[in-house]
Amino acid sequence: MLQITLKIAKSFLLRQSRDFSCLTCPFPWDLAGAIRQWAKTNIPEKILTGDGYEQDIHVTLLYGLHGHDPIEIRQIIWDFGPIEATLGKISLFENGKEDVVKIEVESPSLVELNKIISDKFENTKTHSEYIPHTTLAYIKPGLGMRYIGDDTFAGRKVLLTEVVYSGNDYRETRLPFKPQNS
Repeated sequence: MLQITLKIAKSFLLRQSRDFSCLTCPFPWDLAGAIRQWAKTNIPEKILTGDGYEQDIHVTLLYGLHGHDPIEIRQIIWDFGPIEATLGKISLFENGKEDVVKIEVESPSLVELNKIISDKFENTKTHSEYIPHTTLAYIKPGLGMRYIGDDTFAGRKVLLTEVVYSGNDYRETRLPFKPQNS
């Protein structure tokens, strides 16, 4: 939370922004804590790159939204209801400058909601395919292979109860899903 607050303050003071807004689904605090602890226990600090350990454990719903007003998205999120997801094994994105160690996330509902919002709102696709995942850490290139296949969290179910809209100015708005029994 402190990391996000600092980004907002820096954005305000320096009038900085990023190219796009994004939607993320935060993990429940207990599971997020367990994931952060796993990363810090298993991934040595000396191999981290600039972004280091991921502090805000979430699954990105959509990055690349244009604008910074969540009001139109609010009703879609509310009506969609909570999202169930299942965590998979640890895997890796390699981009040349760093390895991104991540946990695979399986959820047809996440994929469906990503498509609904992508189709309805102007956005720029920054990746060719939506692959739900939660990032653990950013490490030096070529060092991520040792983590592939770890199944510490595989099969663990998670209920995602809200979406966080993070504007291109880093301001955040929490958008809850309608509770299941409403």
